[in-house]
Amino acid sequence: AREMLSKISKEHPLGVDPATKGISEKKDSLFGKFRGWRKEHPTKIILARVGDFYESFGYCAVLLVQWAGLNPMGLKIPRAGTPTG
Repeated sequence: AREMLSKISKEHPLGVDPATKGISEKKDSLFGKFRGWRKEHPTKIILARVGDFYESFGYCAVLLVQWAGLNPMGLKIPRAGTPTG
């Protein structure tokens, strides 16, 4: 989780800089949906089902790795995930 903290962008609500290569800000993209959910639920941990996994980004990902034991994922942005089953 400490290594993930160095990748957090404090200027953005999710903790992820949308200018990072590979991130799409379109509303129908996964990142766009996370941004919408963060606006609706600013104090909650956000997980989304992506295929056979639950995934999270940014601040939520760091917390889930540190406190819930989820697997850290992603090299450029803080991501965490766990299989659905």
